[in-house]
Amino acid sequence: MAREFLWYLLRGLVVVLLVYLLGGARCTSGDIRKEVIEQQVENQGAKDTAAKYIPEGPDRERVFSALDNSSKLMAKQDQKLTAETKRADENEADSKLLFWLKIGAGFLVVGGLWLKFRG
Repeated sequence: MAREFLWYLLRGLVVVLLVYLLGGARCTSGDIRKEVIEQQVENQGAKDTAAKYIPEGPDRERVFSALDNSSKLMAKQDQKLTAETKRADENEADSKLLFWLKIGAGFLVVGGLWLKFRG
């Protein structure tokens, strides 16, 4: 019975290791930054189109203001994302250490159980 329990625990550890190794990819902010730049270019094009078709006045100013605020908001969100990505990169080493400490503790427990029930 102890041997089956030990194999059960070892299979669990193998699953955890496989999930860690295969699922280690992390989302990057490069694609989002590209989308922000593209949208800012689109907003500028929309302002040019609005300048062509909307006469001077409060309506034109409202459209220009909305497009400018949209661009500023996207730039601010991109800055926040960059800061959070940097912070996540700094914390990655600590999380890896904690993961391996948990795995080591699991191996110690399994080894202790194996020694106890070996006989």
